[in-house]
Amino acid sequence: MLELYEKEAPDFCFIVKGTCLYPDTLKKLKDKKIKLVSWSLDDMYAKHNRTFNYDIGLKYYDLVVTAKSYNVDELKKLGAKKILFQYQAYDKDMHKPFENCTEKLWDVVFVGSFENERFESIKFLADNGIKINIWGHGWSFIGEKYPNIIYMGGEIFNEEFAKAFTCSKISLNFLRKINRDLHTSRSIEIPACKGFMLAERTDEHKKLFTEDKEAVYFSGNKELLEKVSYYLSHDDERNKIAEAGYRRCINSGYTYDDRIKDIIDNLFIN
Repeated sequence: MLELYEKEAPDFCFIVKGTCLYPDTLKKLKDKKIKLVSWSLDDMYAKHNRTFNYDIGLKYYDLVVTAKSYNVDELKKLGAKKILFQYQAYDKDMHKPFENCTEKLWDVVFVGSFENERFESIKFLADNGIKINIWGHGWSFIGEKYPNIIYMGGEIFNEEFAKAFTCSKISLNFLRKINRDLHTSRSIEIPACKGFMLAERTDEHKKLFTEDKEAVYFSGNKELLEKVSYYLSHDDERNKIAEAGYRRCINSGYTYDDRIKDIIDNLFIN
């Protein structure tokens, strides 16, 4: 990094997580008057995401950017001096409606890794006659044991990723409990692909998308089943909500481009 600085002489250095960086490296960069930004979508107060170097190095950053609202006060305790909370975002070149979707190929989809809570909710839907198509790590055990749960494969990207949301009737969004999520990257990516998002109800979700107008929320498996059953049989309402969620992404500036502009403003202007 020090060699790269000598070659490029940047105005600021944007570091993702930075758990491997030695604090001494950060200090040397600071001595050269470069501004340092630490950025992460993870819960960086959680011990499984932190390292000794990360904790000690926090004091050298000019700005620490987090997508976890509860991290703001927590990271201050670790030594962060200036913290910016941002909602997650979407890539406008990647997360966009799939153009060749002439029909809905799937009723309900979920794209994400296995967690037991997620499996219990999906199994509850399957046991009540709902068919769910799944992409992501950790689901290969499904096999033929659960006929209403169809494992489609591991990670998907680009057009296939957008296709899963655009070409399905309902896209499920479960929070990651180990990260104490109140919203996730899927919270923005699904509506950005003009998918109908059915997500766990939180205050952050409701701030991002108006409930029952731009997205639909649930609390518990009983309500989840009720919402899935209702919107599978109400195409017009479902399509209007998906369209409104898509427009909210565009009109409210939810792209990564918008987020980086906010970071630069906070770094150099405020």
